[in-house]
Amino acid sequence: MITSVLSIFISLYLFELGDPAHKLLKDREIQLVVHEVLVLCFGYKIRFFQLRQMIGDRRSGHVEVPGDHINPMRGSRYFELDAARGIALLLMIIYHILFCLYFFGTGLVPWFDPFTISGAPIAFLFVVIAGVSLVLSAGREKSPVRSAKKLFFRGLYLLFFAAVITIVTWLVYPAETVVFGILHLLGVATILSIPFVVMKVKPYVPLIFGMICIALSPIVSLLRGPAFLIPFGITYNGFATLDYEPLIPWFGVVLLGVALGSFIYKDGVRHGLLTRLGEMPRFCGPLCFIGRHTLIIYLVHVPVIIGVLVLLGLGTL
Repeated sequence: MITSVLSIFISLYLFELGDPAHKLLKDREIQLVVHEVLVLCFGYKIRFFQLRQMIGDRRSGHVEVPGDHINPMRGSRYFELDAARGIALLLMIIYHILFCLYFFGTGLVPWFDPFTISGAPIAFLFVVIAGVSLVLSAGREKSPVRSAKKLFFRGLYLLFFAAVITIVTWLVYPAETVVFGILHLLGVATILSIPFVVMKVKPYVPLIFGMICIALSPIVSLLRGPAFLIPFGITYNGFATLDYEPLIPWFGVVLLGVALGSFIYKDGVRHGLLTRLGEMPRFCGPLCFIGRHTLIIYLVHVPVIIGVLVLLGLGTL
């Protein structure tokens, strides 16, 4: 509570309101501030830019009502996207638990067979959300050059951890080394998607390219070639890996997410039914937390699952 009150007074000072706040703020504005304090008391957080947007520009008399859209240009996050990402990651964790139980031959999941129960739908959801996130991430930067630079280094960042996964799987399971898994895909796709995101093309452009990329998959998957073509979906006879999401068709799925993000978050704000969303519901808190920390959770969840199974005597390294 004390932190909440202090944040408000500090914000008022930073906004250079000058005169005492109670003389400058209209009755409606005071009500909004009180509303935000009450929200804080029930466990929500506030940022300075949210308060500034809520109070509005006193010179123009505009006041933003709590629950209205928050512009990502100011660094905010949309809870529905974090929650969706959290759901996708939880589904992926559940699938990997089942896969590890099957892989170690525990017999606890006789109904599960990765050859018949595919994790592709979960990966599809995860990758589409990643594509939507690229649109919002680029939208937070006013300069196209800065947007491109941001996405480029984010791609390299993901590729670094992808390389770690390749090295670890090569050391532990050399016969099924992950050479182009989902992190490799997201790293490369983040860089390749820069023209579609930074240039702010119409949604149908990434949609068409994405559908073409997906449509080529049945043909490309039949081709065989040298190992350096593995990222494109062309493998060699006997190729085996624990995780494989090649650019064809999966870059097309990323582009579908970019197209969706360009439509529902046009100009960085909610559109359509999303405009009816207000503040984050309390029950979404855990999901949003997971969604905000997907990378670290993704990196550690498989080793944790394997470690727990080994400790329980259900698996061996």
